[in-house]
Amino acid sequence: MPPYDDPVSLPSSTDGMGTVAMTHLYTGLRRRKWWHVLQVAGDYTVDEDTEFLSVDGDATGGSEISLEAVSGVPGKALIVYAEILATGNSITLTPATGDTISGASSLTLSTQGGFVHLLADGATNWILYIDGR
Repeated sequence: MPPYDDPVSLPSSTDGMGTVAMTHLYTGLRRRKWWHVLQVAGDYTVDEDTEFLSVDGDATGGSEISLEAVSGVPGKALIVYAEILATGNSITLTPATGDTISGASSLTLSTQGGFVHLLADGATNWILYIDGR
């Protein structure tokens, strides 16, 4: 893992997975968190290893992202980013049966560059922590 002051680039690989650093500010203190980034095109089912999902929603009709059950991943953070989105397409996030996203049955990203940051409450709800739609 490179030192914090070195530039970070997303390594290429055949499966589209890589690592990227994101900087967070907490009460004036700077720290880095290394995220596992997964780039997908089309539909995808989130698993326990997915932390940052970069979606190519350019496919006909957009993309459907199925979220894992909240009860199995209490406290998990998930960021979904609409990297590419064709005009008229959308990326729809659908929680597992019995779960919600801030009380709703689904959430839609309809703008390229839009993102959401979700947190699992450990019961039945993905909390919409940051809404960058």
